[in-house]
Amino acid sequence: MKKVFRLVAVLAAATLAVTAFVAPSATAASKVKVGLAYDIGGRGDKSFNDSAAAGLDAAKKKFGVTAKEVTVTTGSDSEREDKLRLLAKAGYNPIIAVGFLYAGPLKAVASDYPKVQFG
Repeated sequence: MKKVFRLVAVLAAATLAVTAFVAPSATAASKVKVGLAYDIGGRGDKSFNDSAAAGLDAAKKKFGVTAKEVTVTTGSDSEREDKLRLLAKAGYNPIIAVGFLYAGPLKAVASDYPKVQFG
């Protein structure tokens, strides 16, 4: 089951990365700023956060995108919302939130930043 979940997460991250950069020029892709908000554990958790990190690493390598990674430490919805707002205010677009616990904070923040793609 873990392998299936990991495969789905990697494919989702890769799909998101690819759809964000459908046929851009190298210059256009290098101007893209991707924000990645990990859940507790962050990069190195040997689970879904690492799957998202692998997708981000591939996008950096293949498309030359700029990225910022943030990780929740307390696990509260308010901290998740703060992390998403931090990325949105800094001009990151798209912003990818890892994990189902971001559903509520993602909805709240996305309504304040309608021009930013959240996923």
